[in-house]
Amino acid sequence: MIQYVAKKIVKNKIEKQIAQFRDDDELSLAKVIVTVFSTSECRLLPTPEQFEMFQKDGLTDEQIEDITVCPYHYLKGSHTLFKPLMDYALRDRNTGLYMGLSVHYYTSLSVFYPDLESLMKELWEAMFQGENHVKKAFSSIWGGKNEGERVYLKTEDFLQDPRKLTPHFWIPDHPVTKKVKDLQKFWEKRK
Repeated sequence: MIQYVAKKIVKNKIEKQIAQFRDDDELSLAKVIVTVFSTSECRLLPTPEQFEMFQKDGLTDEQIEDITVCPYHYLKGSHTLFKPLMDYALRDRNTGLYMGLSVHYYTSLSVFYPDLESLMKELWEAMFQGENHVKKAFSSIWGGKNEGERVYLKTEDFLQDPRKLTPHFWIPDHPVTKKVKDLQKFWEKRK
């Protein structure tokens, strides 16, 4: 019963987000796309404490990097890691960051609630209405400079085709999907 109510609340929030995206202008949507991209590879796990523990256990930084979870992984259960970040963005009145994180949050919830996938695809499609303005939005957010080294989606590839940001689990045989299955097993053992 509780899960049914929780899913209903999430569904309503996603529908509101879709409606908002449909009302937004294309440049605003492009800024959301850029924020989703910019936050897609930030580290969610291990936490700084876990990182330190892994180092004490003798793992190298490279080995720790292999078990790092980022938003783009959409690991089942990772939605719980987004809430504190979203709360921080709200407290900081950083609407752009909040919107980007909320897209990751809802997308990771669609892994938890698979029957929400079609609704999430609708949300992504509404967001992608701003894809023609991504270069302009990227430049206004990052001032024309590259935002750092990336593992899964290079900045140049993203700017050429923002739809490459589409969640990996919606793309057949995506190379990230296998890595995520291995990560899921690793982190489930650590609970």
